[in-house]
Amino acid sequence: VELDADQLVAPGADALFRRTAEEVTEEYPLPILPVHFLPDKGPGSGGVWWPRFCHEDGDCPLQTLRWSHAHPTWTYFALPWLGKWLRRNLRDEHLPPRDGFNHSRLRVYDVPEDEDLLNVGLWEDGATKQWCKFETPDPSSFRILLQGVTDGSGDIAGD
Repeated sequence: VELDADQLVAPGADALFRRTAEEVTEEYPLPILPVHFLPDKGPGSGGVWWPRFCHEDGDCPLQTLRWSHAHPTWTYFALPWLGKWLRRNLRDEHLPPRDGFNHSRLRVYDVPEDEDLLNVGLWEDGATKQWCKFETPDPSSFRILLQGVTDGSGDIAGD
């Protein structure tokens, strides 16, 4: 389970380890990311990779998942996959063009961010698993979880 610098580990996070071990296996050796909350992340949002997965009319038959947030979970079974995509980036590799997809040749180094590359790699390899994403609507909501203080709207107590 990977966290960004702007994230907190909340009570119950240990459940992610068990669920990750159940889902990222020898049979499915890919990391799993949560779906992103952005509703408009698609070909219209830019990105040199979209022609590889989408037709010019905006239909994206090779985008196997919704856009994922860069909060990957994995087990050791996914380490070769992570290494493959890191290698492709560091060695400045190119993915060959695809039949029926104009301008689909892709220079991996041109995929600028970790979130972008994780999405591209997962789609490229036909990933089919994604976590549901539940966002805390307001950072102050964590006060209830972190301090065990209720705001009168529920019975959440310290863990």
